[in-house]
Amino acid sequence: MEYVDFLNSNARIVHNQVVKAGYQIIENSPYCLMAKQILALHNGREKKIYLCTQNLKNILVWSAPTGPRNVFAKSKVKQARFYMSKALTHEAVHAAQYCNNNNLIAPERSSSVVTDFKKQAIQLSLAVGGTKQREEEAYLLETNPAFVVAALKRFCF
Repeated sequence: MEYVDFLNSNARIVHNQVVKAGYQIIENSPYCLMAKQILALHNGREKKIYLCTQNLKNILVWSAPTGPRNVFAKSKVKQARFYMSKALTHEAVHAAQYCNNNNLIAPERSSSVVTDFKKQAIQLSLAVGGTKQREEEAYLLETNPAFVVAALKRFCF
């Protein structure tokens, strides 16, 4: 469970709520090998979230040599915490959507404004499943862990 080391305090609360909702968190599943850019996946039918810690470390060039003060290593841990926390929160949005009969959980917050980076990420997500609206919502809400925790409580219990 190396991924837990890469969760910030808000993502740990999301994690606990996802587990209470009956989800199993699986690290470095073979599903992670589908694409090097995949950080996480959701399977609602099986109530599983896959976190791809090794992909994250590869993206951040984890094995690169570090300087004498280890500043680069500290920066990588900070980046890893940022990305893994967002990835888990993103998949938790999908869990709440699944509990809501695969419907959006915050349609009033939906927005068609998506950055180019997120457009690329959405295309990758669509290649492995999902719908554009649910992916856009997940990217929108991944920055609001408190809302996601409330949505999990509302729709999954």
